[in-house]
Amino acid sequence: MELSNNKKESHFSSKKKLALPVGGEIGVNGLYWRKLEDGSGVWRVDFSHGGKRYKETIGRDRDGITLGYANQRLKTLRAEAVTGVPGPQTNRKRASKPFKDAVQAFLAWSEKQHLSHYHNTLRANKYLLPEFGNLSLREITPGLLEQYKCRLVSQGLSPNTILKILYLLSSIFEYAALSDDSLTNPVRKVKRMRIPIKSMTSFTEDEIEALLQAASDNSNQVAAIALAAYAGLRASEVLGLEWSNIDLEKKEIRICQTVVRGELRPTTKSGRPRIIDIQKRLHTILLEHMKMVGNEGFVTQTYSGNGYHKVQGFFSKVMAKAGITRKAGFHALRHAFATRAIQRGVDLLTLKDWMGHSTIETTMRYVHHDREHSKQAMNLLD
Repeated sequence: MELSNNKKESHFSSKKKLALPVGGEIGVNGLYWRKLEDGSGVWRVDFSHGGKRYKETIGRDRDGITLGYANQRLKTLRAEAVTGVPGPQTNRKRASKPFKDAVQAFLAWSEKQHLSHYHNTLRANKYLLPEFGNLSLREITPGLLEQYKCRLVSQGLSPNTILKILYLLSSIFEYAALSDDSLTNPVRKVKRMRIPIKSMTSFTEDEIEALLQAASDNSNQVAAIALAAYAGLRASEVLGLEWSNIDLEKKEIRICQTVVRGELRPTTKSGRPRIIDIQKRLHTILLEHMKMVGNEGFVTQTYSGNGYHKVQGFFSKVMAKAGITRKAGFHALRHAFATRAIQRGVDLLTLKDWMGHSTIETTMRYVHHDREHSKQAMNLLD
């Protein structure tokens, strides 16, 4: 058979690639092409010489890795295996995915994975693409990022905002590296910024009672305030809570879904459901609320039957009616819940579970918030 010159091409023909199932692989003479979910493929080398195995992932064809390039890399590795002398490495970095394409790929994936997708898109369009949109991934170096970080500081951005931008950039690189294991994340080498601890806005128990009284003519608003103040729910969790998630006999609430910008999502911010016990004050409020609206659908409903899309609109009016003039948002009710829990001696691990925090460091912020309680605790040692 006279196929030696064309056999490699026939193995990797478009027809064979198309017919290959996702995850399937074709290969010849140590060169392999594996089909990915998006229909593209990743090239890799895998052969043995002198009792030693040589393996390397070259990259995806959608990132510019061609059959000719992959073959050249295979030849280089075989020469290294025979001579023991490393071949030129420059070719391995010749093909590099454009950063703007990596951003698009990450945001498409992030849309169904992260509650923060909306903010990811805003930060990518406002900060990352204008700066790095015309570069390839490998052109973005730690030194370049250090200079960029300094410019953001000089523009007056807060350390917390800069940290979120760099975290997004790091996530983009980590996602891109899933299909190119030779890609390194330059953000890992950027010097970490010190983030000052913010003083958290909260409400006193008297203020919470005043808010509940101010909202007393609207049962939905009372329930929303109580769920945040007495169970520590986020606004998105209040909006996503349904009566089927509440067991008033067992006095339990199961937090398993959220409403973000009007869209119901089957997940929480941390990605994990949690169960919170219902304390007496909240139990009484929920029982009264159920008598008013029934026990089907969303717990907090508008008159049309749909869950509230936003809480800040009504909450600012309730604050004004309660006579609270300082700046505070609905989220401050959650802070009040955590602060009161610490004051009553709840341990941090339990509070972490109640709040749905991913790390104990986040929960620790509430310890710093309550300095008066810290002084009282120290007095116990005298």
